[in-house]
Amino acid sequence: HQRPGGHTPAMTRSANPKKSGKSERGDGATDIFGSGKFRSIKVILAEGDGEPCRSGERVSTQYSAWLLAQQPKTTAGQAPELTEELVEKTKAAQPFDATKTTKRDRPFAFRVGDGNVFPGWDPAISTMRYGEKARVVFAPEHGYGDKAVSLVNLPPNAWLLFEIQLLKPPPPLKINWLEVAKTLTVVAFVVYYCFFYTPSRIQDDATPSRDSTDL
Repeated sequence: HQRPGGHTPAMTRSANPKKSGKSERGDGATDIFGSGKFRSIKVILAEGDGEPCRSGERVSTQYSAWLLAQQPKTTAGQAPELTEELVEKTKAAQPFDATKTTKRDRPFAFRVGDGNVFPGWDPAISTMRYGEKARVVFAPEHGYGDKAVSLVNLPPNAWLLFEIQLLKPPPPLKINWLEVAKTLTVVAFVVYYCFFYTPSRIQDDATPSRDSTDL
């Protein structure tokens, strides 16, 4: 099985829901996205200080995922009301999936825009900046749809709560070409000395013989 791409089963590749609504920045800012009957919502928990990720980039995320404790109160075309009470009640249960546990710490890496994840994942991540941490409620059609996921006990048409962090990319590798040149020079010298260099042999006539000693 696969996560949103990972531990939960892979979904049939489908068109990503279109993002809509506001896209403010700063802690507590929200992004409303998705098409279909309901909307999904993302709330920024900690603002990132990096650049926004772009389609085609390979990114890494840490996340924990829960089945929302109760069906949110919402009407067609609207995002759910995400109260602190609902969040606390949901997080009181064990996550059905997480990249970081007591037994492992393996971020989920994927390429933004490839569509090899459930339909709402790409639109949610594409609103994030590197280093950002966010809370996302995925509507059923933006998650696993009307299919039950028996492996992790998800019912059909499940609303999902994810807490996601978009990890900062590692700094670009800096090569010290001067040190590389020095190292290659030393290696070349050692190879030459060991395999090609042969010291001049001492000629026999260079050593005074006994009969040439003055008596």
